[in-house]
Amino acid sequence: MILLAVIEDLYFISHCARKSNNEMLFVCSTDFLSVNVFNHIHLLAPSTQSNSQPFFLETSLTMQQDKEAAIIFQKLNKEKQSGYVFTEQLQRTYLMEIVHLITRVHGKNALVKR
Repeated sequence: MILLAVIEDLYFISHCARKSNNEMLFVCSTDFLSVNVFNHIHLLAPSTQSNSQPFFLETSLTMQQDKEAAIIFQKLNKEKQSGYVFTEQLQRTYLMEIVHLITRVHGKNALVKR
């Protein structure tokens, strides 16, 4: 399961793996990613909270999606410690993978293909 929460000026993105119940959490400021990145996620939320603060979106995953999310979160956490000059760019890329995963899961049932 992936939980995305927006509270004030912070994004909280967590993943709880099915088999291990090991939870990984990534927190960043709302300006870490462009506003447009998460605007479309608000469209996936129930209409009762689409523009509300705080904002929560829970995403249930298949076993395969769960494995993919775990790998991405491991990369995010590893990158926190790396000291690499392009750490923030890599973290943004990994977060975009999570955003796309969330969008695909919810999009199957909610979005119309163009």
